[in-house]
Amino acid sequence: MHLLSIFTRKECRKIGAAILFVLGFAQYAAAADSAVDTILSKGELRVCWAEDNPYSYKDPATGKWEGFDHDMAVDLASAMEVKLVDVDSTFKTIIASVKNHECDIGGAALFDTMKRAEVVLFTDPLSYETSGAFVKNDSPYKTYADLDKKGKVLISKTGSASGDFAKRFFKNAEIRFVASDNSSVDAAEVANGRADAWWVSYTSTSRMLQQNPQFGMRPLGEKPLDRVGIVWAIDLNEYHLQQVINVWLRGQLNSGRTAELWKKWFGTDYVQ
Repeated sequence: MHLLSIFTRKECRKIGAAILFVLGFAQYAAAADSAVDTILSKGELRVCWAEDNPYSYKDPATGKWEGFDHDMAVDLASAMEVKLVDVDSTFKTIIASVKNHECDIGGAALFDTMKRAEVVLFTDPLSYETSGAFVKNDSPYKTYADLDKKGKVLISKTGSASGDFAKRFFKNAEIRFVASDNSSVDAAEVANGRADAWWVSYTSTSRMLQQNPQFGMRPLGEKPLDRVGIVWAIDLNEYHLQQVINVWLRGQLNSGRTAELWKKWFGTDYVQ
């Protein structure tokens, strides 16, 4: 008896559909996991950047990207034996840049939020960060409750996870988003009295304001909130690239290189 005669036509159709699904999925997975091959064959690792000094920022004197995350990307490109290609982006557009294959990695200091996890893959965290409020030195504000009142204005970066958190956390104050990715422009909004506070990444902004006392600003005083991982983003299904980066990250951490670069840019000991 022929093997197929054992099955009804309906069962054969089901089996055939299942086989086509498996074959199609395998072909899709093979095509989707091609980022590493492409990077190696072209000899280029394209990384998108948005400004969050000192994680990553463009030096106005040279026009080149620098910072902790950028130095880490330089090391990754060296380990892969390819050239690092910097691609300008913003926190508002960086996820779309990754999805549109304008870059292989979204390398800015991205928070690993659920909203982003729905559309991209994350690497293991490079570090951890919190969010907090910064006010003028002579400001009377000391607590989040002082700021969370009608008529108070807090600014935050458009497209930032810090801003999304502020919208959920503050019930009465106005959260005003600014399109600029230039930290100096954001700080000037508060320094010049156009906003009461700046809600932003705590560690990086504390460092930036210490180095720029002309803004006359300080942390609010309350404990920073919303501790999250600082990660890089890659497109969905790029599991091979994700694995390569994560293996390399563990090597950076175990060798002390991550701590070395953190000390260079933040002036403090690296804490996981």
